Order: sequence, then C-alpha cells, then structure tokens
Amino acid sequence: GHPVGAKEVGYIFAYVGFLGIILQGGFMGRLVKKFGERTLVWTGYLSAGIGYSIVAWSRTIPQLLGASTVNSYGMGVLRPSITALITQKAGRKEQGVVLGLTQSITSISSVIAPAIAGVMIDRQMLSAWALLTAAFAFAGLVLSFSGKND
Repeated sequence: GHPVGAKEVGYIFAYVGFLGIILQGGFMGRLVKKFGERTLVWTGYLSAGIGYSIVAWSRTIPQLLGASTVNSYGMGVLRPSITALITQKAGRKEQGVVLGLTQSITSISSVIAPAIAGVMIDRQMLSAWALLTAAFAFAGLVLSFSGKND
C-alpha cells in the first residue's frame, strides 16, 4: 500500500477509541462475570500479541483496521483486569500503595514506550517495533501463566 498519513492514523485512532468505548462501556462487566479477570488477562495478552504481529505485516488500511480490532480487545481488557487482580491480591491496608505503584509504572511506561516507538517508526522500523511490542505481549502471556492461581 501507500504510506499512512496523519488523516489515516486519525481514522484508525478514532476507530480504536470507538471499539474501546463499546468494550469498556458495554461488555467489560459481562466478560468479567462470564470469564473472570485472570482469563481476560490471558486472552488480552494473547490478543495484543496477535494484533501487533499482524501490524508488522500490514500494508493496507483494511489490514491495519483488522489488526487494530484484534489489538483493541487485548488492550481494552488488560488494564482493568490487571488492576482488579492487583486489588484483590493486596491487603486492605496495602491497596493504596500497590495501586499507586501500579499507576506510577503505567505512567513511566506511557512516557518511555511512545518515545522508543517514535524513534523506531521514524527510522522506518515499523515492523520491528510491532514485533517487539508483540514479543512483550507474549512475554506477559507467559508470565501471567506462571503466576500463582490462588
């Protein structure tokens, strides 16, 4: 395909945002009740890994939209499910500290990851960036299985 410009990126972000609204607003509670947070974490990491892997080979807008759809589910269920599991595991007195640390790590990641991604994408390394991100998602999947199931 042709290079994706700001207009196309804007449409993709709008689409992903719309999917996020639908997932968070309408389905998240039902998914938690039906499958539980732990299963949503596993499927979230798997979906994110697959979605980013698809991005690595996407060359058209429809392919990017497909990848975004798969990835949107993964990213949409991960944060609330992980936060819920952390809250459940922490004692009542430690919840504030644990959630504060979790938010701090999330904030640091929200600064560092886009900077690295920007450098890689600016150097025409979109596929490498997508595969690296997929590798992190798959690592999260493996680590989520290695945790205690209590």
